[in-house]
Amino acid sequence: MAFKKHKNEFDRVHKQYNLFMKLTKLNHNKEIKNLLDLKRNETLLDIGGGTGLLAKELSKNVKKYITIDKSKKMLEHHEIKENIQIIEADFFDYKFEEEFFDIIILSDVVHHIKNQNKLLKKSYKLLKKGGLILIHDFNKESKRVKALEKFENYMFGDIFLKTTKEMENLLKDNCFDITKKLDKNFYFILIGVKNAS
Repeated sequence: MAFKKHKNEFDRVHKQYNLFMKLTKLNHNKEIKNLLDLKRNETLLDIGGGTGLLAKELSKNVKKYITIDKSKKMLEHHEIKENIQIIEADFFDYKFEEEFFDIIILSDVVHHIKNQNKLLKKSYKLLKKGGLILIHDFNKESKRVKALEKFENYMFGDIFLKTTKEMENLLKDNCFDITKKLDKNFYFILIGVKNAS
C-alpha cells in the first residue's frame, strides 16, 4: 500500500485522526482535565496539539491556550476561540519567552521525539517557577501498546516509548518533581512541577 508523501507524516492522517482516537480509546482528555485542576488564570502550551481535541476540553478553563504543531493539516481542525493561539512550527525551532507558561502539556507526543532530554530541558526553561508539565503517554511494557507501536512505526517511522518508571526518572533527571501520577498499565499521566534546581 503506497501513501502520498507529505511534508509531515501526520498530514496524511488528519481526516481520520479524531475518529481513530475515539475508536481506539486513546483519548484520555477528561482524565487530564481532572488531574490538572485548572483555575482559569493559566497560560498553557500544548506541544504537538494536533487537531485540538485537548484544546476543546481545556481551553474554556484557562486564560490563554497556545498549541504548537508541525502539521498544518492537523491544525486546520482546531476550533478557533478568542483565547486560543495556533502556531504551525517545530517546537525545537520556535522561540518562546522563557518562564512564560504556567503549564506545558505533552499528550501522546513524547514517544515521537528521539531527543526527549532536549524536549524536557526546553520545556523547563519555558515554565514559570512552580510551573507544571503534564505527560500523557503509553507504557512500552503493555501488550496493547506493543500493537500500537507496530502501527505507529509503520505510519510515522521510529518511535521511542518508555515505561512509566522510565518517564518518571526522565522528569526527575530534568529537574521536575512528580506531584501526580495516574498509571493505567497501557497508558500513564504524570504531572511534574518545575523545581528550583
